[in-house]
Amino acid sequence: MQPPEVFVVRDHDLLLEAVGARLVTSLVDHINGRGSAALLIDTDPLITEVLARLSIGSVGSTVDWEQVSVWAARSSGRELLGATAAALTSLGVLDQKTHFVQGSVDLGAVDVSERYAAELRKARGLDDHGAVPAFDIALLTIGETGSVAGLHPKRPTAYDAGAVTVDPVSGEVTLTLTALSTAREVWLLGVGKRVAPGVHLALTGGPLQVPAAGARGQARTLVLLDDPAASALPSSLRRLASP
Repeated sequence: MQPPEVFVVRDHDLLLEAVGARLVTSLVDHINGRGSAALLIDTDPLITEVLARLSIGSVGSTVDWEQVSVWAARSSGRELLGATAAALTSLGVLDQKTHFVQGSVDLGAVDVSERYAAELRKARGLDDHGAVPAFDIALLTIGETGSVAGLHPKRPTAYDAGAVTVDPVSGEVTLTLTALSTAREVWLLGVGKRVAPGVHLALTGGPLQVPAAGARGQARTLVLLDDPAASALPSSLRRLASP
């Protein structure tokens, strides 16, 4: 795997534009090349912002969203799930190609995780050798402690070698680092000074101690930050980016 490429823009708003533009270009390339694209998203407010911004602008309309399958990297609350689903629907992603972590209220988290793992296994292509389909892009966020997609430092889920796991503290159902890293490209987003320590850990720590340091793409890993999120990084790791 190649080392992460770090790109820094001025502020939150510009980051939304930059990530949205990159996402559109990448999805169009995958669809033109193969006829479809597979996108893994963290159910996180920042990712929902990116999708919502695309859904109301003209840039997003260049993607044939009916050819995009979207998978969630973790479970989420009803409000955030609804906002994310609404943005995807507005973009034109088909309901049958939208895959969220969900299950009956009568099911426990372990049962829900097993159901989602089975759904992921079923979606694998002939060339997919892991326990999940090979995502083209994993769009994730970095937390202030170096967490990623619901995987936190010093918790057993960070070391789980399976595909789907359950956080013992939050009860969240999450994909493991093994599953996240099947993606051809992993994009790690960070916004605001609050996450600056986590961003620093993600780029300088070890994957066994810092989950975000272990989320790496098979072909490419991008770290896309606004200036406050990059404030703890040495200048040698920062590269200015344009939208």
